Amino acid sequence: MNSYQRVMTALERGEPDCVPIVEWAISRKVRKALCLTAHDQTDIEELLGLDGVSTVAQYNKVCENPDGTYVDEWGVLYKPTPEEINHPIRGPIRTIDDLENYVPPDPDAPHRLGKLAQLVARFKGKKAIFFRHRAAFM
Repeated sequence: MNSYQRVMTALERGEPDCVPIVEWAISRKVRKALCLTAHDQTDIEELLGLDGVSTVAQYNKVCENPDGTYVDEWGVLYKPTPEEINHPIRGPIRTIDDLENYVPPDPDAPHRLGKLAQLVARFKGKKAIFFRHRAAFM
């Protein structure tokens, strides 16, 4: 049973040959500690022999500020932290006028699916491929 079959069997409530192991997000700090040459999460997922690989929806920065904060395509203001995932500090809608004039990002933008196409080309049928997304208006 390969990694893909293991995950699919478990998702179908069958009994895989062993418990499938996947991870949603692996911190840059952890990746560097495990392997200095790992460029991204996929490298670590493969190095660790995980049963799945994952990627996220891509929302680009549209404005970067001198204090390190930035605004993404949703209009959400973030302040980077030493942790893996930056957290929002202000959303784009504060008034009824903001709501009436709000235009969300294009869901069909060419970059939207991030590395998904590359992961499919590389791992289809070999490993489970997960596409994760965090809520833009957390």
